Amino acid sequence: MQTLTAKDYKILSELDRNSRQSISSIARSVGLSKQAVAYRMKVLLDNKVVNHLLPVIDSQRLGFTFYNVFLNVREKDSKNIVEFLSSQPEVSWLVSCVGKWNVVAAVLAKDTTELQELLERVQEKFNESLEGKSFQIIIDAFPCDKKHLSGKKIEDVRRQYYGYRTPYELDVVDKRILRELNNNVRLSSLKMAEKLMLSPNTVKSRIKKMHSDGLIQRFSMKINPFKLGLEWYYTLFELETATKEQKGAIIETLYRHNNVVFVANAIGIQSLNVDFHVKNQLELKDIIHSLHDDFPFIKSHESLLVTEEHKCTFIPEKLVAV
Repeated sequence: MQTLTAKDYKILSELDRNSRQSISSIARSVGLSKQAVAYRMKVLLDNKVVNHLLPVIDSQRLGFTFYNVFLNVREKDSKNIVEFLSSQPEVSWLVSCVGKWNVVAAVLAKDTTELQELLERVQEKFNESLEGKSFQIIIDAFPCDKKHLSGKKIEDVRRQYYGYRTPYELDVVDKRILRELNNNVRLSSLKMAEKLMLSPNTVKSRIKKMHSDGLIQRFSMKINPFKLGLEWYYTLFELETATKEQKGAIIETLYRHNNVVFVANAIGIQSLNVDFHVKNQLELKDIIHSLHDDFPFIKSHESLLVTEEHKCTFIPEKLVAV
């Protein structure tokens, strides 16, 4: 566990809100000098308190669908499967877990054919190691402000990062800019322009347009909860037949919960996925018990203890391979 000060938590909260903002902007918000903020940020990144600073985009508007793939893998072979999946461009998120499933991957694919091709590659290479598999289709998803960093309640309307249906067209310049943002979200527009041999105004205007049009949802970060002394549970809820209003109500409650960092609405036996950062299993148990009381249409749930995150990106690798 990393020992952090109140100022460190404020910096983390600012990075969660906008990881592309300037050092000067963060310094004004947290009440430190630019030099102090730059040093503390370096320490947070070097010590892996922050795993990634990254752009969050709505990939569905680019013709991609999110699928969650759940695997039960023989323990002795899990490292090889994780390495293989990490190398696959369709895999955008990958974690190891303890529970019914010990490997979970989020796959960004154009259609079910691409998903099937990936599953066939896994099956062909690791057939004897697989003891079970399943998958879901993600309809929409909501990354939540990490309220445990600042202790502030979130009052704004919940933000949906994935699931808008309006197509968005990218040209080669847009794709190159997205690739650079994915590689280094804090790369300045000036340095990016030099690297891509574009004018700074072109880079700024393209980023601004993709952001204002809602393709780029936000510039955020992936926190390492283990460094904060927290446990990470990925909980899958099975719901009885629920109305749109009922499901919206539980998503709204989860979105505003201090221990929830991500909510996804899915098609499958379990149709609601939630990432919890909690002190321990007892705290998770209390939260879920309260949810069952407030929302009696919750039929069942299963929780996976996440032990390691191996990969995370919101931008399809195939998209930016220009």
